[in-house]
Amino acid sequence: MNFSSILIVTYGRSGSTLLQGLLNSIDNCLIRGENYNFCYSLFEAYEALAKAKQEDYKKGRPSLKIESPWYGAASLDEDRFIEDARKLVFNQLNPDGLRLSCLGFKEIRYIEKKLESGKLHDYLNFLEKLFPNPAFIVLTRDHDQVMQSGWWKSRDSKQTKDQLETFEKNIFAYCANKTNTFSITYSDMVERSHNLAAMFQFLGVPYHSANVEKVLHTKHSYQPKPVKATQDHAFHVEQTQHPFIQYAKIDELTAKNLQSLSATGVIVLSSDFNKNYTLIAVSAGHEYKVNWNIASPRMAEKFSGNLYAEKARFRVDNLTLTKNQELDIYLKDDVGNKHLVFKIFLNS
Repeated sequence: MNFSSILIVTYGRSGSTLLQGLLNSIDNCLIRGENYNFCYSLFEAYEALAKAKQEDYKKGRPSLKIESPWYGAASLDEDRFIEDARKLVFNQLNPDGLRLSCLGFKEIRYIEKKLESGKLHDYLNFLEKLFPNPAFIVLTRDHDQVMQSGWWKSRDSKQTKDQLETFEKNIFAYCANKTNTFSITYSDMVERSHNLAAMFQFLGVPYHSANVEKVLHTKHSYQPKPVKATQDHAFHVEQTQHPFIQYAKIDELTAKNLQSLSATGVIVLSSDFNKNYTLIAVSAGHEYKVNWNIASPRMAEKFSGNLYAEKARFRVDNLTLTKNQELDIYLKDDVGNKHLVFKIFLNS
């Protein structure tokens, strides 16, 4: 492998957990999840130490005298700090002391205000000292997709777009003259582009398509979807993210009574996907076929060029759901494999 450390640099809802999974498919590679950017506090400590030592030298090293208010500053050692901090970080990321070829983590908190105005570059330079022989994998995603995902939907769209654009401008400026950085997009992963294989080549490891497909077909997070109550019944929906689904949403759940539940929504498969799927609902051990491939003009407009979007709407009626049960909606392929898309609960 070309590197001893890998750091995923990105923002929220970019597909970073999926990238984390792809990197963890590499033999003897351990990439942890996000950690509230705990290394940034080490960076601030390092900066404070370096500043104290620099000020002391500017003033003729008065800290050598015991009566100095900066007594001992001349003995501060940045290299020793990095050595000690590296042990601390590695003990947290690899507490079991596993013998690894590569260790690292992903973090989404590189777009915070404190990392603007050149601070991002300084911080990444610090991480380059802290982690041995590191690779920085920069992950980005279409901004409109990001703003329609997770918590971003509740934020001001212009402010979000400005924030994402500022981060990307800064990070790509940092990468411009570096040989240990690689840029990849969410689309590269889910569409299996040449750039995905190029990432493995950059890291110096073989591209095992079977391992990649296994990761891409494994759910990597749940996103709760609130659905408004109708007919005095309130529901809770969890949605599973799959790389072969570009967009999915339940529009409405209605119930004349809990023996006659109806669900409507849309599922848009990724444009490059070529498997045949049916949509089924499973409740109380019973399987119901869902009426899918209904015309969906709004999806066709939203995802122009994706033929799946033209008939993405679905509807299923006369389902049964009780307080202690759940209703699951799956994509089912030709050989019977099922991929959970929605999990629906009746709120008590």
